[in-house]
Amino acid sequence: MGDGNVVIIGYIEVDPADRARWLELVTPLVEKTRHEEGALDYAVGADLVEPGRIILHERYTGPDALKSHMASDHFQEFMAAAREIPIISGPNSTRFYQGEEFSYGPSILGNNQG
Repeated sequence: MGDGNVVIIGYIEVDPADRARWLELVTPLVEKTRHEEGALDYAVGADLVEPGRIILHERYTGPDALKSHMASDHFQEFMAAAREIPIISGPNSTRFYQGEEFSYGPSILGNNQG
């Protein structure tokens, strides 16, 4: 990988009956990851339409920051705990990108701070 931010965007799907438990398990990971050096953004949330879908959004300063995150104790602890909940779909619905941020005109929210 070259230089630039690393962005991970995607989703996983679990049984709708398991989604609240999965989100409960991931909450401490989100809280701790947001304090990692090199973690620019880390968000996980329930999809508003699909009842078993969990949206993932992560952004790091570069590949080394992502590697550090994945090696962290809190990530490893989460992965061990989350194994109790079967994933219906996951890796094929998540994408990794690398590049630089750019401004794109007016904000989609209507203010001109884009």
